[in-house]
Amino acid sequence: MMCSMLPLFNDAQGDICPSENYRAIRFSTVLIKIFESIILYHSYEALSTSNHQFGFKIKHSTIHCVDGQRNY
Repeated sequence: MMCSMLPLFNDAQGDICPSENYRAIRFSTVLIKIFESIILYHSYEALSTSNHQFGFKIKHSTIHCVDGQRNY
């Protein structure tokens, strides 16, 4: 199983030397993506985050932090 990383330049007007101007894009095979999904499904409880985190969470949004509303 193999995965390739491609550095993608962020700012077309910026300096190309600093590493902060790049972000990595990962290309994976379908088999790796299925394997990652299975691992995430079985380890979701162990990887849970704080109740104070709202972004990048299932059924949560950063707007819940502003409103004070939570949908648990």
